[in-house]
Amino acid sequence: MLGDPEPARDDDQYRIATLRNYRSLMPLAHDARKAMFELKAADGALGSTQKYVQTCYREFRELAENVITLAKERKAAEGAAD
Repeated sequence: MLGDPEPARDDDQYRIATLRNYRSLMPLAHDARKAMFELKAADGALGSTQKYVQTCYREFRELAENVITLAKERKAAEGAAD
C-alpha cells in the first residue's frame, strides 16, 4: 500500500519481480496496439523513450524467465513427492 515500507527481498518469499511503473509507455502501447516492450520509433518511442522500451523488455523477459523457472521447480518437486 502507499506509504507502507517495501518488504525486504529475503523476507518476501513469493516475490518474483519488481517492475517499474511504465506510465509513459502505456499510452504509446495503447495507441499502437502493441505490448510496451515491442514499441518502435514509428510508434512514437523516440530517443530516451526507446531506451525505456529496452529496459521494459529486459524486465518483462526476466519476469517470464523467473516464472518458467519457478514452474519447472514446482513441477519437479511435485513429481518427486509422488
